[in-house]
Amino acid sequence: MLGGLERQFYQQNLVGSTNIVCALIFENGLDSEQLKHALKKLLDHHAPLRSAILADPKLRFSPLSSIELPYQESLEGDWRTALEKDLHRQYPGPQIFLHHLKADRSTLLLGFNHAVVDGLSSLIVARQLLDFYNGQSIEIRPSEEAVEDRFPKSYQGVRGWWKAIRFIFKLAKLGPALQIGLIEPTRSTGSIGFKLRGTRQLNDLARARGSNFFALLSAVILKSVHEIYAAGGETSLSLNTPVSLRSSAQIPGDEIGVFLAGHLALYSISPSTDLWDLAKSCFDTLKHGVAEGHPMLLTLLARGSRKPKAPKIPNKHSTHRPTVSMSNLGLIEPLPAAHGSKVMEVHTVSAQSMKDPFAFVVASYQEETYIDLQFSEQKLSRGAAEILLSTVRQKMLFLSANSH
Repeated sequence: MLGGLERQFYQQNLVGSTNIVCALIFENGLDSEQLKHALKKLLDHHAPLRSAILADPKLRFSPLSSIELPYQESLEGDWRTALEKDLHRQYPGPQIFLHHLKADRSTLLLGFNHAVVDGLSSLIVARQLLDFYNGQSIEIRPSEEAVEDRFPKSYQGVRGWWKAIRFIFKLAKLGPALQIGLIEPTRSTGSIGFKLRGTRQLNDLARARGSNFFALLSAVILKSVHEIYAAGGETSLSLNTPVSLRSSAQIPGDEIGVFLAGHLALYSISPSTDLWDLAKSCFDTLKHGVAEGHPMLLTLLARGSRKPKAPKIPNKHSTHRPTVSMSNLGLIEPLPAAHGSKVMEVHTVSAQSMKDPFAFVVASYQEETYIDLQFSEQKLSRGAAEILLSTVRQKMLFLSANSH
């Protein structure tokens, strides 16, 4: 099961953290004992989550002979403050941790080692946890081989490697991109965000202009970064968009694992760049890249050495580091209520990796769309992150107000 993508996250965790946390905010309080019981049943059903990861030299799961239930309770009222701490939690034992915040209402922070679970998988596990909390008996699909071993035949073996090698030369032609933030290893991640209504109307408007809501938001973020950091001239900005590989690798909808890869594109932006033209370019470039199999090729390149080693901490800017990283969880299906207590908000975010200064995550739940910004506190100050988020928020509110 542990393949190239898992190895990449494992290596990152040797020098920092790329953990992922799913935050569920409930209408009312939850019962602690029932939560513990549900977590225990979840661990009983998922062998990888109750195992340690060894690298000797290949990555493999090692079952733990005994474990302490990875559960914590606190009275922290600000879930983002607790989230920021949990994003850099270590996972030497079980690959999951449940933090129950008991204030006026319950908030669950369901954390994972990102080498085992991606964003969509974290939502699958969250749904299973609530099913167990409600006393349901469910079947859980066992995890299978690594995602790259399930690609179409044209992306395997010699043909796959030949395509990947050609893709390397294509990436090398992208040229340098604007770099933001200090050259410091990430030790802590900040998290801020806002919610937006009226995104259906915005999506309809964007589609009428040849893109969609996600591409429009990507364009707004690129324009905002350019306004703040590019000093007014024409500058190239790179956009990294994680893409789910579930469809291309025919991954069952209820299987958990790491099934995503990045899509990197370069955009030349100036003060006169039209927002809607940029949104259409973001949409067309991503659509074309996915159709051409670029995320699968990046996955093959991520396999690297079979002997995992900690990456070197950079001491200078890489001209090919993404300027902006942007994840899209899409429309999240309603999660089951926990004995009548509804899930009011859902957020799934990850700690910043060693290289990137910040990343946006967008997800829609019920009638709300949540836009979260995670940033390396060593590379980007909280004040700078708040300015960036505020700029994006103002632009999106203006578009939403005028979407009719």
